Amino acid sequence: MLDVHPGDYYAWSKKPNSKRDKTNRRLAGLIKPLRLELGCVYGYRKIIHADLRNIGERCGVKRV
Repeated sequence: MLDVHPGDYYAWSKKPNSKRDKTNRRLAGLIKPLRLELGCVYGYRKIIHADLRNIGERCGVKRV
């Protein structure tokens, strides 16, 4: 069991998501169908990055 006080856990769980977390969730929703379509093709990260740029999303290759 984790050594965390219950009050600290509940305070953490009620904290709103950061802007970065919201962006990551949105990007994950866009990336998942592209990833399933491509499979594990060599260089799939660059392909997904290019597809995201084509639809107007801006993010780095390493973030994909």
